[in-house]
Order: sequence, then C-alpha cells, then structure tokens
Amino acid sequence: MRISSVVLPNKLITLCLILFFSSSSFGQTRDEKVRLDWQKLNADGTWFYDDLDAGIKAAKKNKKPLMVVLRCIP
Repeated sequence: MRISSVVLPNKLITLCLILFFSSSSFGQTRDEKVRLDWQKLNADGTWFYDDLDAGIKAAKKNKKPLMVVLRCIP
C-alpha cells in the first residue's frame, strides 16, 4: 500500500470533521440566528439596530458617513 493512498482519505476525513463541528449555526433555527445576530450587533457598540436617530447623531458626532440598510424579513 502506498503512503499517498492512506494520506488522502485521512485528510478527507479530517476536513469533513472540521467542517461538521465548526459550523456555528448547527442546530439553530432561523429565529435563533436572527436574535443572536442582533445581540452581537448591539454588543459591538458600532451598530445602531432599529435606531436611526441615534445612528445619525453618532455619524454627525464622529464626522463619518452613515450606511442605512432597510431589510424585509418575510
């Protein structure tokens, strides 16, 4: 048996295991993903989620442009 024929399946198995266990959204519903995303944005302090007035004030204060994203989640 050649070494390359043993190494390839081992690498493939390792890659599959890494992809399987590294998925942060594994087992989460869509609602849980949205809520987790919202919590991360609020904890960051640089995003203004559902508060356009606060975003405009912060942009004026820091003299930075403001990007507004309007989303519709069906």
